[in-house]
Amino acid sequence: MQCDGRTVDDPLPIPGGSNREGAASIVGCCSGANTLGPVGDPDVPGYPVTFGNSFVMTLEFTADGPVAEAVLTYGQPDDPDNPGFTSQTALVSAMEFRPILFDADSIAAAAVG
Repeated sequence: MQCDGRTVDDPLPIPGGSNREGAASIVGCCSGANTLGPVGDPDVPGYPVTFGNSFVMTLEFTADGPVAEAVLTYGQPDDPDNPGFTSQTALVSAMEFRPILFDADSIAAAAVG
């Protein structure tokens, strides 16, 4: 299993593969000198994903206006102690997106904080 390399204690499975495999969603581990694979439990099978697609979006133009969904694959907050740290990564794991909101009422209704 490939999993989010930042959450070794609670691995989230991550879909994707390499360009050599012909995958459209590219993921991998330890691509550069600054990206180190974390040390996890050696009894847990799988390997960490530490790089890949960062932003994925779909967009449809309709008579009623644009309809779009997206996901920021590594999540919005960059603080590992933030409860939302892996919220969008969990969406990637479930192969789901979040809606992109275009009108003021929808944006206000979805506001956090």
